Amino acid sequence: MKEVIHRFLLFITWAITLLVETSTYFNKSSNDEHFITTLVSHYQAFLIPIAVALFISLCINWIMTGNMHNWAGKIWDN
Repeated sequence: MKEVIHRFLLFITWAITLLVETSTYFNKSSNDEHFITTLVSHYQAFLIPIAVALFISLCINWIMTGNMHNWAGKIWDN
């Protein structure tokens, strides 16, 4: 059950990040700009949510598994 909660929290974190990135893109882009041009001209608006999500993911991993680098969410046997 702990693995399910761990993965669910990670899913929520990255789903919210994806929604923020999508809304940022549509707020920053204009009709005449290409996708890459929008990313390059407003790169800080896209990097900050990713950095925050990465930090939250590391905290979730550390709290749920005791190991900050346990991305698979494997719970060790006690």
